[in-house]
Amino acid sequence: MMKNVRAVLMVLCMACVAPLAQADKVDINKADVAALQENLNGVGPAKAKAIVDYRNKNGEFKSIDDLTQVKGVGPALIKKNRSDLSLSGGATTGSKTGGSAKRASKKSNGNKTSSTKQNAAKQG
Repeated sequence: MMKNVRAVLMVLCMACVAPLAQADKVDINKADVAALQENLNGVGPAKAKAIVDYRNKNGEFKSIDDLTQVKGVGPALIKKNRSDLSLSGGATTGSKTGGSAKRASKKSNGNKTSSTKQNAAKQG
């Protein structure tokens, strides 16, 4: 009986933790422009729109590396954001308030950004 209780508790814990593991990711197959822009480092409005437009025209991405097919997205951008990218699960809509806390914290960790973007992140 005790083994059954442990098994049930284990399943419940895993069900609760799984969404948290995806919380910092952005779903590139469903994310809107705002979600891409807010959650990915080095992705502004134009690049985020290009990703969404490419996806709408060509269908879902089969791999994270398929993002290189989008004009303006190269291997360096993918490498910088790989841990934040998902093909399913994660953020799909943005808050449209000028940037997320996650993106702002990335900027403060030594990543180069323009002063305009830094000011927008402080205000958002």
